Amino acid sequence: MEVSMFDREFRFIIITEKYEETVAFYRDGLDLPVKETREKGPSDRSTLFGASSGIIEVVATPLFSDPAGELLTAGLPRGTTIGIEVEDMDEWYEKIRAKHLHLRKGLSDLPWGHRGFSISDPNGMAVYIFSKNQK
Repeated sequence: MEVSMFDREFRFIIITEKYEETVAFYRDGLDLPVKETREKGPSDRSTLFGASSGIIEVVATPLFSDPAGELLTAGLPRGTTIGIEVEDMDEWYEKIRAKHLHLRKGLSDLPWGHRGFSISDPNGMAVYIFSKNQK
């Protein structure tokens, strides 16, 4: 059986100078499961998180002398939001509020059929938590 590119893993990679803070946000703030952690040196660290059907990988900003320095680009991407679909939206919203994470936009029903809210990660990246309305 032939395997298409759609049978592979989707991974969103965040390259950050705020490695520990970003890992703590996704691990402790969002309670995403850690799938793997790699620590081979100060500029060779990464943590992979399960997020719905994909993976969010947090990578310490590599030194330009490292092989990954030319492959991975640091800095906040423009026009990008991480979207994570969840089951119990009210439970997620209360959990995020109890942890005092920075809300960008509060919980609301949206015209395209989602119920959701948006928060900011330590790098300023928008994280959109949503569920599909059951109408």
